[in-house]
Amino acid sequence: MTVDKDNIRKRVEALKSVPTMPGIFEKISRLIDSSETAFADIANVISTDQALSAKVLRLVNSTFYVTTYKRGHS
Repeated sequence: MTVDKDNIRKRVEALKSVPTMPGIFEKISRLIDSSETAFADIANVISTDQALSAKVLRLVNSTFYVTTYKRGHS
């Protein structure tokens, strides 16, 4: 059986999103509800899921969060 690399590449490129691993949102919710949670704890959970990491990076790099700075102004 031969592998059609072009067909596989086209299918992967056509993917609009990758699903997040089951249980990640529950873990994050539990961490948020805990008064003992540090941001690093949440970041560690997010970093275990490539799809969620990509979504977070896309969000924080979006123009919604971009702040413009002018030289000479504080």
